[in-house]
Amino acid sequence: MKTHLLAVILLVGFGPSFYDGYGSVYAWYTSSQTGCGKRQWPEWSIQSNILGGEPVQSNKKWPWIVYIHDTKRFCGASIINANWILTAAHCVENVKPTDKPFFAYAALTDLRYASIRREVSKIVIHPDNQSTRNADIALLKLKTALPMSDSIRPICYSDFYPDSSTECYSIGWGITSNGGDFVKVLHEVRISLWDDSRCKKYVGPMMKSTMMCTADARRNICSGDSGGPLMCFNRKQSQWTVIGIASFGSPCGKPYMVGVFTRVASYVDWITQTINYDP
Repeated sequence: MKTHLLAVILLVGFGPSFYDGYGSVYAWYTSSQTGCGKRQWPEWSIQSNILGGEPVQSNKKWPWIVYIHDTKRFCGASIINANWILTAAHCVENVKPTDKPFFAYAALTDLRYASIRREVSKIVIHPDNQSTRNADIALLKLKTALPMSDSIRPICYSDFYPDSSTECYSIGWGITSNGGDFVKVLHEVRISLWDDSRCKKYVGPMMKSTMMCTADARRNICSGDSGGPLMCFNRKQSQWTVIGIASFGSPCGKPYMVGVFTRVASYVDWITQTINYDP
């Protein structure tokens, strides 16, 4: 079968203008994960279609989403506990919070309105992240703990891996059409998981076992969605779990779009050890 090599586009948002460059968890760790993945929102199938997605109207719907940015770029992130958030390593490469303030915004869906702002005090990038997209994962410690509420809650991380019938969503503030602008209101998209062999055929040799991919007709992650969660509802545990972190993908607007995510399950020990070492 012919191998389709994926033209890679990074998904980080760069300022207000369009960026056209090539640009799940061992046991449930109760020490940092108590009450994770729960929300004050009806757990039914939304069947919504970030490219091809729909706007999110309430900050209670996905209470673990965080918006992070400096003067040059922005990304999504996920709340792991009151002090730590999870994002993609390429979102924070060369960012030094000791030199220049770097902020995270929680309880947020619409960027035009006020939210809970916290300064980032420490950035920990996985040591295996070098010049490739491998280990595209980072943890950010907040200077001041987030106040937990209906609109600010942690998401679970585990070795849970869903089957094809499981509800899985990605969310972000990226563009929603090819050549379009970044959105001001958080968008969600329900997307389909692909098995590793199928991912490898489309992504090519850069596809690693620590990655996973999704694909659907004209709906997936796109520019500006980097760092945001790929999350699935674990019906057995009745909780939402982050299984992936938006990393890169095919150019937006193609008939069949492939999004590549860091596989969170590959880094459970590292996440737990990092946040437990410096709680």
